[in-house]
Amino acid sequence: MRQRTELDQFLVELGAAMIRSSQSVDDVEHQLTEISAVMGSPDVEVIALPTAIMLESSPQEESRPDGARSRLRSIREPGLRLDQVQSVDALARRARLGQVAAADGLAELDAIVTRRPPHRRVVRSLGMGVLAMGFSLAIQPSVAGLVMAVLLGTAVGAFLSLELPGFGPITPTLMAFVVSLVVFASVDVYDGDNPIRYLIPPLLVFLPGAKLTLGTIELAEGAIVSGSSRLTSGLVDLLLLATAIIAAAAIVDLPQRDLIDRPAPQLGEWALIPGIVLIALGYRYFSCATARAVPWIILVLSVAALGELLASRVFSPAVSAFVGAAAMTPVVLMIDRRPAGPRAMVLFLPGFYLLVPGASGLIDVTEQVGRGFSSGSLYDTMVIVVAIALGVLVAKCGDEAVKGLAAVRRR
Repeated sequence: MRQRTELDQFLVELGAAMIRSSQSVDDVEHQLTEISAVMGSPDVEVIALPTAIMLESSPQEESRPDGARSRLRSIREPGLRLDQVQSVDALARRARLGQVAAADGLAELDAIVTRRPPHRRVVRSLGMGVLAMGFSLAIQPSVAGLVMAVLLGTAVGAFLSLELPGFGPITPTLMAFVVSLVVFASVDVYDGDNPIRYLIPPLLVFLPGAKLTLGTIELAEGAIVSGSSRLTSGLVDLLLLATAIIAAAAIVDLPQRDLIDRPAPQLGEWALIPGIVLIALGYRYFSCATARAVPWIILVLSVAALGELLASRVFSPAVSAFVGAAAMTPVVLMIDRRPAGPRAMVLFLPGFYLLVPGASGLIDVTEQVGRGFSSGSLYDTMVIVVAIALGVLVAKCGDEAVKGLAAVRRR
């Protein structure tokens, strides 16, 4: 009985860590069911949601003398760093192979989720500045944008590194307001060159691009409740950020035309190359990706950016985003299968941000709020989100088909 209690506890805690790693609920349910069977409890059903994990015994198991089993675990903690994501996925893999006992898994899992960042606060703050600078080169390469990105990004990273209690729910809105206030108040310094794109890179970590894309994928996979809640949450996040931006614009009396996106790149397309390297280094030091993962992150970002860039020569932004996502997904899955390679979500998360559904969504929502919702540009953002999700799904289905054919040939 004690062993079954430890197994139940391990399953729900592992499921919570996987949800915090931004894995889809379908993947979480599938993996936990597989782990439960390997550990000697094949009749357990798992229900995963973005905010909860439920474990329930099936009717066959309820007939046993020790009765039915039921466990519910609420998930309120923030997302995990990339080094923690890597460790959680490695633990889940070993559990699926039957190489982990429940008690040992619980102890290891507790050590992972409570692990302190491997870098000091100053290093992580500077890493956020580097990440923002790389993202600035990706969405609007300019000298003023780089300076603004590294200064404001470092300031945002420093505030986040303080981990002030009670500030979690309001931190994105507060940071959006402060960053916008600085950018809009400094318009005369950089000639007011499309200020709305200058404030996006420092706010990168608050953009719900991954949440919007993951929610769309879950809806396509049939997880209606989870997908709908993620999409709703992502849209509310965008609206809160946009409201903070509009409030800052009102305080400095910024003209309404400066809330309309007018891309003004001062550097050429070559800027994307150092931008990708800087983004990978930013994830290394701010999100604590392992040193071994950095070259793979650069590879995935390069494939996604190249696919999107080439497709943009011919197709619309939505089709270009689809091509970028479809191109990067097989590369991510290939790397994920390497025993020593970084796990899939360590690579997917930077890729989702580079394809900028969150950035374009924030720009569009800000324009909508500034205009009183008089235009329909938000529709374009939703189309891009769906296109990225479709690209990932198509590539994943192709990968499953190849594995299925390989299994048939082996038989």
